Amino acid sequence: MSNFTPGPWKISRTAVSIENTEANAHLIAAAPELYKACKMAIEATGGSKHWQGETEKFLLAMETALAKAEGKEA
Repeated sequence: MSNFTPGPWKISRTAVSIENTEANAHLIAAAPELYKACKMAIEATGGSKHWQGETEKFLLAMETALAKAEGKEA
C-alpha cells in the first residue's frame, strides 16, 4: 500500500508535509496514465449512463475523477 496523502485533495498555497513526499510524487507521476486509463474505460463502455448497478457506480466515479482533473469540479 502506498503512503501517498489520502484525498480529498484541494488546491492550496500552504506548505506540504515532507513525510509523504516520495509517495505523492509517485502518484503524481502516474496521474497521466491513470487519466488515460479512465478515459479509455469511459469511451469503451459509453459511460455510466449506459449501465446500472456497480458498473454504473464505478464508471460514475471515473467520470467524476476525470471532471475534477479537468478543472470541472464545482
